[in-house]
This record gives sequence, structure tokens and C-alpha cells, in this order.
Amino acid sequence: LLSSLVCYSGLVSSAAVGPSSEGYRGSNLTFALVAKNVNNPFFDVVKGGWDEGCLEHRSLHPATDLTCLFLGPAEEDAIAQADLIDDLIDGTYGNIDGISVSVSDPNIVVPAMNRAASAGINVITFDSDAGGSDRMAYVGTDNVAFGSELGKLLVQLAPGGGKYGVLAASAPNVVQRFEGVTRRLADDGGRWTPIQDSYKNCNDDVATALTIMHEFADMDVQAIIPVGGWPMWNKTGWKEFVNANEGKNLTLIVGDTLNVQMQLMNEGYVNGLVGQLPYEMGKDSIDILWRLSRGEDVDEVTHVTAFLEVLRFPLMLPPIEVDENYIEGLAIIGYVVFALIASASLGLMVWTYLHRNTRVIKASQPFFLQMIIVGIMIFSSAIVPLTIDTDRYSQEASDIACMTVPWLLTIGFTTTFSALFAKTWRVNKIFHNPNRFKRIKVTEKDVMKPYVVMMGMNLLALSCWTAIAPLTYKRYDAVGTDDWNRVISTYGICTSESESKTTEDFWPFLGVILAINISLLGIANVQAYQARSIQTEYSESRYIFVIMTSMMQMFALAVPCISLLSKQPRPYFIVMVIVILCVSAAVLGFMFLPKILHTRSWMIEQAEKEKVKAAKREKNPIGYRGSLGDDGLKVAVMSPANFNITKASCEVRDTKESEADSFLKQPDEGVNESKGDESNGVSGVKFSNSMLPGTANLEPNDTQYKEDNIDEEKEEIADDQNYYFFK
Repeated sequence: LLSSLVCYSGLVSSAAVGPSSEGYRGSNLTFALVAKNVNNPFFDVVKGGWDEGCLEHRSLHPATDLTCLFLGPAEEDAIAQADLIDDLIDGTYGNIDGISVSVSDPNIVVPAMNRAASAGINVITFDSDAGGSDRMAYVGTDNVAFGSELGKLLVQLAPGGGKYGVLAASAPNVVQRFEGVTRRLADDGGRWTPIQDSYKNCNDDVATALTIMHEFADMDVQAIIPVGGWPMWNKTGWKEFVNANEGKNLTLIVGDTLNVQMQLMNEGYVNGLVGQLPYEMGKDSIDILWRLSRGEDVDEVTHVTAFLEVLRFPLMLPPIEVDENYIEGLAIIGYVVFALIASASLGLMVWTYLHRNTRVIKASQPFFLQMIIVGIMIFSSAIVPLTIDTDRYSQEASDIACMTVPWLLTIGFTTTFSALFAKTWRVNKIFHNPNRFKRIKVTEKDVMKPYVVMMGMNLLALSCWTAIAPLTYKRYDAVGTDDWNRVISTYGICTSESESKTTEDFWPFLGVILAINISLLGIANVQAYQARSIQTEYSESRYIFVIMTSMMQMFALAVPCISLLSKQPRPYFIVMVIVILCVSAAVLGFMFLPKILHTRSWMIEQAEKEKVKAAKREKNPIGYRGSLGDDGLKVAVMSPANFNITKASCEVRDTKESEADSFLKQPDEGVNESKGDESNGVSGVKFSNSMLPGTANLEPNDTQYKEDNIDEEKEEIADDQNYYFFK
């Protein structure tokens, strides 16, 4: 037999200020306690505490003539209880200074209580409360918690579950116990379910209570919970009930722990009891009424008494399933996410290499782009060690994985971030230089400077962390136990716990790393914000600004979430994977998607132009190209394979950049085709009619020979092609 004391305390608002000293009636005081039923064994115990409290105050205050009345109907009757209160108001029992009431029915009794309060009598409640009344305090049990404890006891003793019925009454405190029972069992995962019409009212009658017990037993229930001790107060009748249903494996959990109930418990006729402290209720009622009658303020709290829990401890406890909180199947999500990021990174790396000579990639520099991709691959690879725990791997492997995560995250982030940072820093530096150039270019050297500085600081912090307080994988008991005080959940985390076990030694190193990178990220966001409107090729500065802002937002959201979830491995893993995925997607998406679209558009445009040029070459035997460079307009004229150009005429003309289109002039004999006349810079070029057999006469400014690609990039011409240059 195990007996344990379970203490509860509560704070419930109540009118708790006593009357002024003018209401004190001198040296004669009379208090009355009004029970629901004076023939109830529970109130017999209350009376014992009431009487003792009265004797103590008489002893402590001999000058005061203290009278303590114990009243109540012979059987529970709310109307009779209200009539007794009215008698106290009317002076039937003399001048009354205070009343303590156990409320049978609030609808009937509360009006009488309010009349007493209006008459200047201090009114409090005990055992059964009426919160909406003018009562000044409540002394008794938290009845909802009491009912919850009854449900908990059932789950302890019969974890297998089944159907149950509840024996109760109509008093407010009993109704609250019923609510507590049903809530607690409803939270047990559906193992315990109430039968239809599970709430049965015995009206505080012992004989009726025993009859209902037999009815429940015939309804194929596995447990019966009388929230009060009524059926057990007939000791013989209770024994007969238990013996008659011995083969049904009923679990009996009963409220109250009166002497007769404790005797039956010791004899093995009940599985568990949850009891109140009725003696304390009676004694505390005297104390509070005394203070109120003296004009003392009573704290605005409910004076909640403790309650007892008594049960037969089983020799064999039910088996327990401990939730180890391993990553388990969630690791698959991590592997899939990493595979997606790695595949995208490798694909972009190949694409960058194949298009390294296109204008889009040259403008952003292949080295710069490849550096970003490598950083993202390293950063995202931290997902793999995050999936490692002692469920499938050794302790040593788990320890190594713990320290690998910060290394991969830091190195990957630094590699990617430094390239982005260098780009925006360099753009701002050139743009704000009064001698800035039209074309902005960041060299590999520009990228490597911040990379070396940032990586050096991070590697120093990581090395000190690894050497002094390396992370190791440890498991701890989670908060909460089962109904037998056994651990029901554990969790594993990476930590470097100090010898005192009061702090974690890794925080200084992690703090330094976070401070370094968050500070630099803040500076980079400022740089990116300043460069967001600078017109660089393909709006790269604007996209970098979006990436930097996304990183800062992700840090602001992720750091507190990760800190809060550090002792919950599964949510922690999910958040980490989401953070890595979001950062990787933001960097790769904003850096490469616009370039892919630009390249695709450029390739389509080039293909269309090649078609047009092919059509021109087929129509006309002479091809030509032109470009505008530092030396002026350069025009290359190509002859067909079976045609040799011997002479060309060119007329010198002064041409501005806006008039850079080459046009044809009438021939001017005597000008050598290899040199031309360079006295005034740029010249127009035309072949004589005799050099173009079979063609129509060419007129000045003939549009079919007009160069319409002057503003495009310069295209190199191989030495072995039959081209003639005129400048």
C-alpha cells in the first residue's frame, strides 16, 4: 500500500476585504458553519477541524466570548440550507458575525448568502464554492484538479483503457470533479471512453450510490469512478458489490479518504482513492472568519487545501515505450533536399563552363560564379551530418558529425558571401570614384581579399572551438514522466557541456562566429542597398541586393527559432533543412536564373541574325562586318572564294560616333585597298561596278550594303580567311 500526498495551490479572485472596524461587535463573536448534510461522514471530519479551530482561538483570545455553531439539514436539501442561512440572518441563533457555507445548489443557496452579506455578516464558502456570489473567500479543494487526479489514477492502474462510468451528484464541487475526470481521460489518446449516460447522480445518498454502482457493473464497463465516497460509506454494501463483480476485472477509483474508505483500501476492496483535507477546511474557516471579523484584509486568493492520493501499487508496472526523438525517417527529407541543391549546383557549374565565352558570363566572370556555386555546395552539405545520431551510427561518428556541421556551414557561407560582398563593395567603390569607368569589372584579386580576411577569422574561431570545447553528441531525459514517475522521452543534441553542467562551453565560440558573420552581413546589406540602383550589366547589383536582404532576414528568423528548438531534435532538423534550402535557393536563383534567361534570349537573337546574314550572303557575293572601337570604324570586306579583289575605292569622310554606319560611295580610282586614305579617320567603302560582274549598278547609300550591326561587340576574324580591312 502506497500513500502519497499531492499538494495543489490555486489563485481565484474573491471579494476578500473585511468590514471596517465599525462592524466589529466587541468581545462577543458567533460564527456558524453550514454543511450540506450533518449526517455525512465527510462533514463530521470538517466539524472536527471547526471545533479545534474554535478552541484554539478561545485559548489565544480569552477576553473574547467565541461561539462556533455547526449547522445543516439532516439530508442534503438546498432549500433547507437556504432557510438555515435566513434563520442566522434573522437572529434565531443570536447575533452572527460570520458564516461558512458548503453550497448544495447555487441557484437556491446564493440568494440567501447575498442577503447575509448585505446584512453585514462575513460570508465565506468551503468544500463547495459559489464564485458568483458575494462571498469573501473560499476554503477547500481545487475540484477540477481533484477530478483530474482521479482520471490520472485510473490511467496509472489500468493503462489499457476501456469504457468507464462516473458516479456523481449535483453540488457545484462534484460537477467540477466530473469535468476534471472527463478532461483527463480525454487527453489519454482515446484509450478510455465514457459509456452513454456516463454521468449518474446519486444525490449524496448512500443507498442510491450503491444501486448505481451495480447498474454500471452490468453495462460492460472496465472502470467506475465515484467522485465522492458515498457508496463506500456503507462498508458491508460495498464489500458485497466488489465480491459480486470480482470476475469482471473492474478498476474502482473513488473520491475521498475517510476512515471507512481507508479501511476498505487496506482490505483490498478498492484500487485507488483521492482524498481531500476536510479537517483543514473546518479549521481554516475559523481562522479566516476571525480575521475578517477583526477588520483585517484577507488576501484576494482562494485558500486551496491539499489532497491525498492513495493507491494499491502493482507488483508489475505496465511496460513503457520511451520516445527517443531520433531523426529516423526525416533523414530522407534531408537527403532529398541536399541532392536537389547539389544537382542544381553541379548543373549550373557545367552551364557556366560551357557558356564561359558568352557576353553574359564574361560580364559576371566565371571565377566569381564558380566560387558562389562551390560555397553553396559546401553550405548545403551540412545537411548530411545533421542526419547522424546514435540511432544508426556509433557514438564516435555522432561526435564527429556534431563538429562537422559548424565547419561546413561557416566555410560554405563565407565562400559564397565573400564573393557577393566583394562584388557590391567593388561596384560601390568604382561608382563613387569621380574618375569611374563606364565598364565595371571585379577581378579575381578583388574577390580574394575579403574572402581571405573573412575565412581567416572564421577558421581561427572554429579551430579554437574544436580544440578547446568540441561538440559531442549527448542524450538527456526530456521533461515529463509517466504516471509512475518514469522517463517517457529522451533527446540527443550536440553540446560541449562544462564540468559543472550549469553552462555549455561552446557558446563563446558560436557567439564569436555569429558576431563576425552577422556584422559582415549587415555591412554587406548596406553596400548592397547603396548599389541596388547602379546600372551594371544585367542588373547584377540589384539581384545581389535581394540575396543579401534574404540572408539577413533568414538569420533574423532562424537564429531564435533554432535556439528555442535546440532540445527538440526533429523540429530542429526540419528548421535547419529549411534554412539551408532557402539560402541556397535564393543565392542560386537570383544569381543564375537571370543570366540563363539573358543567354537564352541572346542565343535566339544571334540565330535570327545569322539567318539574315546568310540570306544577304546568298543574294550578294560580297560579305562585310563592322565594329566601332577606339580607332574608329573598322569595316571588313570579304570576297567569295572564286573572286579576287584587286582594287577598291574609298572616299574619306569625317564620321561621328552617332553616324558610324558605313555607307557606299561612288568609286574613286587610284586608292589602294590595303591602306586607304586615313587622313581624316573613318571612311565609307564601295567597290566599282567592274569589280562586281553580273550585278546591278550600285547607287550611293544603297541600303543593301549598309552596315546595320555597328554597335555590336567586335568579332575577331581569323587570319586564314580572305578578308580585306579598310579603316
